[in-house]
Amino acid sequence: MGLTKEEKKALREKLTMKGKNNETLWRTPGEIDGKQFAIADLDGCTAHVFDHTSQILIDRCKNTTFFFGPVKNSVFFRDCENCEIYVPCNQFRCRDLYNSTIYLFCETDPVIESSANLTFAPYNVSYPLQDKHLAACELDASANNWDKIFDFTDTSEEGEKTIHHSLLDPSQYRRVQKDIEGFTEEKVNPFPIPARYGGDAPDNDLSQHEGDGTFDIRTTSKEDAEMLYQQHQEKQMEQANDVLGNDQYEFSEETKKEPNLTEERTAVDQLENKMDNLEFGFDAPKQNQDSVQDDTQQNYTGFGNTNWDTGDNPSNHENQFNATNVASQEQQDADDAFGFEDSPKQQDLGQDGFGSAPDAQQPSEDAFGFDEPTKGDQITNIGEDAEELALIEAAQRSMQERLSQLRHKEEQELTEKRARKQKAQDELNEWYRQKNASGEAKRKQNKEEEWAFLQTREEHKQSKNPWEKIIDNVEIDQRKYLGAKDVTRMRQAMLARKQDLKKSS
Repeated sequence: MGLTKEEKKALREKLTMKGKNNETLWRTPGEIDGKQFAIADLDGCTAHVFDHTSQILIDRCKNTTFFFGPVKNSVFFRDCENCEIYVPCNQFRCRDLYNSTIYLFCETDPVIESSANLTFAPYNVSYPLQDKHLAACELDASANNWDKIFDFTDTSEEGEKTIHHSLLDPSQYRRVQKDIEGFTEEKVNPFPIPARYGGDAPDNDLSQHEGDGTFDIRTTSKEDAEMLYQQHQEKQMEQANDVLGNDQYEFSEETKKEPNLTEERTAVDQLENKMDNLEFGFDAPKQNQDSVQDDTQQNYTGFGNTNWDTGDNPSNHENQFNATNVASQEQQDADDAFGFEDSPKQQDLGQDGFGSAPDAQQPSEDAFGFDEPTKGDQITNIGEDAEELALIEAAQRSMQERLSQLRHKEEQELTEKRARKQKAQDELNEWYRQKNASGEAKRKQNKEEEWAFLQTREEHKQSKNPWEKIIDNVEIDQRKYLGAKDVTRMRQAMLARKQDLKKSS
């Protein structure tokens, strides 16, 4: 069976506090038992709600002190001022709350909007059976974010930052114990108090909360968003320095902007390795190739003692081949192959780049069967190596062309990247402009609708004809009625009833 009219009225009165002045109001354990609760239009009162609830809504209260037991979901204050609030809850929100102090436990970050001169402190009330109410609400007493306040309206229309809240000085903090008539259980506060307020719970790290680089795009201005992003980038850079163990480590602007061309660089390195093999005249041993550094000059034994240089540019050092760096063991192997009695001195070639210098030591007679090498023999050796030299020059030209293409590609990609970044910046500026414009229009419309609603409600309060309120809450205009049934007779009856009462009054 459903509740009777009297039972519904009694339940409604138990779950609300409305329209009281200078009174002390109580709801004791077991009266609410996890249901919703509503408070409105209190002035100069002290309200005790010492039971667990699902959520609480408070409207238009002033000069009032509130004591709440654990709230499973949200507590929402609207249009209140000069209040003192004690509440543990899952979520705390307020809009148009002024000149108030909140002693708070909150599992999530508290949210304030269009409010000012608020002071926050940790929840500090003990009363009987509060530990059982905490268990019924299933709140995590160790997850207290009471001081991580998020302000939706901390930036004015002119872009100025304004602080609307503060934290209570620990010297002014006090613990409160409340007795409940008829309950003899021990007064308890199961919510830990932070260490700086005399408790044993660790304090929250507000610096980490403020510097995580996150922001709400619906409410954060462009300047604040860019500042938060920059701070987050700097923090990540510092963390990278710590991991690398190098305090001087920095990301240069060039490193940040240039595209990654690792694959192209790898292709160039492979081309250079192939060129090195051609210049040696044989397949270089893998062990030697692995041990050669980037700027180390290679050993060249295909034509004798030769010093090759592709230019003065330091980037071409890998193409230089200097006979002074020939390993002693490889030189000895070359001497044995050509039948040298003693290893010749490492000297530069003549001006033409081939043949031996005038004072170079010549091979022995036994090795070649003649007294000394003739000029014709030297020319013959040069002719045999002309094809290999042509291949080397072609490989060098190909490498230079590839490097030139790489530089051109890097410049092109960098230009495209800058263009995309500028386009994104322009789109972001336009989005913020439209957001500010639409937000202002929406706020104006909401204010007008709210004012019209309040004015109509006040008129209904002053009226002695209840049918006027009924008529205002139904659609009388037949052209705007969206239903499919014919309600003409009902509409006429309601209008007639309203006129009848108006005439009689």
